[in-house]
Amino acid sequence: DIFQKMNSLDSTNGLVRLSLFQYYYRTQQHDKSVKELLAVMTSYEVLESVKMEILLQISYEKNSSFKISELELFLKKFLLFHKKNSDAYLLFADIKFLQNKNDSASILLRKSLEINPIPFEVWSQLLTTELSSNNYLNVIKDAKEAISHHPNQPLSYIILGVAQSSTQDYDLALENLKNGIEMVIDD
Repeated sequence: DIFQKMNSLDSTNGLVRLSLFQYYYRTQQHDKSVKELLAVMTSYEVLESVKMEILLQISYEKNSSFKISELELFLKKFLLFHKKNSDAYLLFADIKFLQNKNDSASILLRKSLEINPIPFEVWSQLLTTELSSNNYLNVIKDAKEAISHHPNQPLSYIILGVAQSSTQDYDLALENLKNGIEMVIDD
């Protein structure tokens, strides 16, 4: 078999491991595909973007054979080598949301935003998750940060106002709620 020969020639080469993973994945040899993908995630030869594409594919594929625990392990290995990949933290957060681990998901969303504060959708997800958990102090802190990056987004002001109201800071709450509502009306 050509794949066994490839493995015996250079079992440390990430590109060989990638080929083996793809073969085992296509032929539904789950345990072998897991082993090879773990090697791929820690390989210097395989591009970060290729690894991320694989992670996204196997995570969102309708009939993926991978367990959530395996996806988490792949992501942990990936993040050992690519600590600054904000998309990996987002994917990890999605997995935590699937497990109803919203506090863990919030931490991962925040890590993603530390690396890349631009995507407002991530801020929105973080703020609404924290608000639904009644974590008002974090909501206030994170809403202010979101406003600093996206001053024209009414949702941040509205959520900030709701959180401030919940902490009985009514004057600031009213001011932020008005700002958010005016932005919606002006839009």
